Amino acid sequence: PLVERAHMAMMIVDLAPPSPVPDGVTEIDDDSYGAFLDDHDRAAVIVWKRFCDPCRNLKEQLDEIVAALPNDVALAGVDGESTPEFCRTFGVEAAPAILLFEGGERLASLRGYQRPETIGSTSSDVYGDG
Repeated sequence: PLVERAHMAMMIVDLAPPSPVPDGVTEIDDDSYGAFLDDHDRAAVIVWKRFCDPCRNLKEQLDEIVAALPNDVALAGVDGESTPEFCRTFGVEAAPAILLFEGGERLASLRGYQRPETIGSTSSDVYGDG
């Protein structure tokens, strides 16, 4: 019955983490991503989703990803399920996704799970640090 399904859905929401963005990563949303990009000339934004195996795999390598990015690249994360404007604006259709920005302009996007080495290589190519 519909009432039972509604109760089950509420239990799942109660058990789900409040955000899929890992601790230690600045979380931005539809209201704050513009200011974040304005404040940081170079930025990497990772789109995360709950119950996403590739996202979990990426989280396990977060330290390596941070180390692979140039030092002047600010890192932020968005909850892909609660940022429809961000996702629509930048054409994000799946998670995880890694978007590289410079001067507020998206220069590259990586879709799906990517190894830290790939992220580092792509960021070096994009930012001319390689």
